[in-house]
Amino acid sequence: MSTPARSWSFASNTFSSNSSFDLARTYTRSPAGVVTCVAYSICSVYDEYAIAYDYENNRYVRAYYTKNDEDDSISLGEVVEVYIVDVTESEKKTLDTIQAINGGSFEKADEIYSKNEELTNQVSTLEGQVSEFQTQVETFNSEKEKI
Repeated sequence: MSTPARSWSFASNTFSSNSSFDLARTYTRSPAGVVTCVAYSICSVYDEYAIAYDYENNRYVRAYYTKNDEDDSISLGEVVEVYIVDVTESEKKTLDTIQAINGGSFEKADEIYSKNEELTNQVSTLEGQVSEFQTQVETFNSEKEKI
């Protein structure tokens, strides 16, 4: 789910990495002239997006933005729902490793693991064939010595 772009204006120096604050109220007007009030709580800010809690829909969102230093404003782009995951520190390290290996995303991690399982099965099959061939070589060498 994504929402249309909105524009927020406030001091840019307050919108920086690792900042956490409530964004008071953002008002939007529909084409029919209806004004709605949406409140977000900014949880974390990164170079290209912020993680926020959307009180209207009771969900967390990743709000992509562009910063305009000339007029000290932020233009909000795509807003997508995200999920906060409860993990231990060691689990977080594992997830970070998976994400790093996968180009900074989790989107295709299942494909990587499926391919890994397929390759593991192929290795197991080939190891069995190698064992069979070694037995045949030993048999041939034994028969050769008898001749």
